[in-house]
Amino acid sequence: MGLSEELRPLYLYWVAARGEKLMPSRADIDHVMIPPQLLPHIVLLDVLRSPGRFRYRVMGTAITAMLGKDWTGRFVDELPKSSRSVNEQYSKTIKDGVSVVYVHDSKLYDPNLIQHKLVRYERLLLPLSQDGNAISMLLGATLAKSTNW
Repeated sequence: MGLSEELRPLYLYWVAARGEKLMPSRADIDHVMIPPQLLPHIVLLDVLRSPGRFRYRVMGTAITAMLGKDWTGRFVDELPKSSRSVNEQYSKTIKDGVSVVYVHDSKLYDPNLIQHKLVRYERLLLPLSQDGNAISMLLGATLAKSTNW
C-alpha cells in the first residue's frame, strides 16, 4: 500500500474496528480512539450514490487550513480548486471498495517565502459501510509536507 508511518496508526485502527467484516461502519469508529496527532488531518465524507457525490461531514483543522476554508457540510465538487482529482480519488475508492493511499506532488508559490515550494500530499481513504456491503462513508486523512526548491 505504500503507507507512511504517520498514517499507519489510522489504518491499523480501521483494521481493528472492522474486525471480521469487509469494512467497519460509522458506529464502529470512535474519534477518541483515533491518534490525537491525526485528528486535525481527518475528513469524514458522506457518500451519496445518486447522483454520485461526496459531502464533507467532518473536516479537521489542518485540512481547513490547507483549503483556506472549512468545507464541512459542502460537496467536494463545489471546491474551487483540485476538486476533480480529489473527487476521482473518492470515486475510485468507492469503486474498488478497499483502503487506498494516494500520493501527489504539487508546485505552489508561497508569497511569504517569495519562492516556490514542492508540496507532497499523502491521502489515506478508508471505506465505511452501514450494511457491511455498500460503502456509505469514507474516513480519510491527508498530510502535506513541503520543501523549498
